[in-house]
Amino acid sequence: MASSPPLRSDVVPSAFPPGIKTLGWMRLGEWGRALGLRGLARFAARRVEPLVAGQPFAQMWMAQTLAWAGHLDGALRAVCAAEAWPEGDARGYALLGFELRGMGCAKQAQALFAEAVARDSTDVDLWLVYIHESLRELANEPLERQALAQVLGLPGRVFERVGKLVELAERAVERAPNRADSHLVLGSCLSYLGRVDEARAAFQRASELEPEAEDAKQLLTLAEKARRSVS
Repeated sequence: MASSPPLRSDVVPSAFPPGIKTLGWMRLGEWGRALGLRGLARFAARRVEPLVAGQPFAQMWMAQTLAWAGHLDGALRAVCAAEAWPEGDARGYALLGFELRGMGCAKQAQALFAEAVARDSTDVDLWLVYIHESLRELANEPLERQALAQVLGLPGRVFERVGKLVELAERAVERAPNRADSHLVLGSCLSYLGRVDEARAAFQRASELEPEAEDAKQLLTLAEKARRSVS
């Protein structure tokens, strides 16, 4: 179960001047998280809410705590308030997704990334985040689960899902052809499907756009090795 270290006043940014009452509730929330008491953490976070308007640090703490306690609606409101985004902004879903992923809640995080894309179908950055996180989730599937899926004939569904990611990555490249990360993400999706030549071309283009990018060079080298091995 995810937990966080006790809140220490000496690491609180100077821009955040917590009152004694606010700091007390935050400490109580941290104890709740450390002890795995979701109800206590949620209660403390809700008590902090009316005290921290205009204080992004505390609002992000509240978002993290509410997300950990399973109260996503309140967490989303707090994230958007901390970043001065409109309530329900797609970026809030993505940012909270990163917070949840950091807490080890991969499934919930992926659902938030998907919701971010659904809420804003024009933001290439959100597309790339969603694709990257989807591939990360697939790569982290336990080996025993992968084997069971093979026995049950489920890999086809996985490839269908990656195929949809390829379509989204191709749209990202079409919309942002001069962004190396668009080509990198497309190449990663194509590699997952075994489309080595196309993946190599995508990595090559990414390397041309950002010659200093080490990840593009490494992926291009791997793709070239894979190409030689199947030729």
